[in-house]
Amino acid sequence: MHLSDWRASSNARHKSAGSELAKMRNVESQRGRLLSVESIAGWVFADLLLVLFLVGLGTGIARDEEPPIVGMSPDSINLNINFDAARLATSDPEKQKVCESIRNESLGRLDGKRAALVLVFSGGKNPAAGVDSSSRIRSQLSCANDEVFRKDLVFRDYWDGSLPSGAARLEVFVYLTAGS
Repeated sequence: MHLSDWRASSNARHKSAGSELAKMRNVESQRGRLLSVESIAGWVFADLLLVLFLVGLGTGIARDEEPPIVGMSPDSINLNINFDAARLATSDPEKQKVCESIRNESLGRLDGKRAALVLVFSGGKNPAAGVDSSSRIRSQLSCANDEVFRKDLVFRDYWDGSLPSGAARLEVFVYLTAGS
C-alpha cells in the first residue's frame, strides 16, 4: 500500500469517524430533549396523581351524618322525677323545674342517643289528673334535651295508680343504630 493510498484511507476513516461522532452528538442532543420532555410529562403525571390522592382523602372525611336506624331498643331507660302536681298546670317555674329534673335524670344515661318512644306515667288518685300531669311533663321533654327528645318523637301519656301524686316515671325507648 502506498503512502498516498494510506493517507486517503486514513482521511476517509477520520471523516467517517467524525461524521459518526457528529451523529452521536446529534442523537445525544435529541435524547436530552426527549428526556426533558419525558421528565416534564413524568412530573405532570406525578402531580396529577398527588392531586387525585388528596381528592380521594377528602372524600373519605367523616361527616356528622347520623348512622342509619336499624330498630328500637326493647329495654327502656327509666327516668323518675318529682313535681308539684297542683302548680304544674299554672306555674312556669314549676314547668322549668320539671325540665331541669328531666335534664338531670337523663344526663349521662341518654347522651348520644335519640328517643324513639317515651311513655310518661304520672301518679295520683285521680286518673284524669294523672294523665293531664303526664301530658304537661311530656311538653317539657324538648326543653330538657332537644337532641334526644326531637319533635318527631312518639309518646304516650298514662296514669299509674301505684305512684304518689307529684311523682312521674318516664320510660324512654331509644333507637338502635348501625354499629351500636
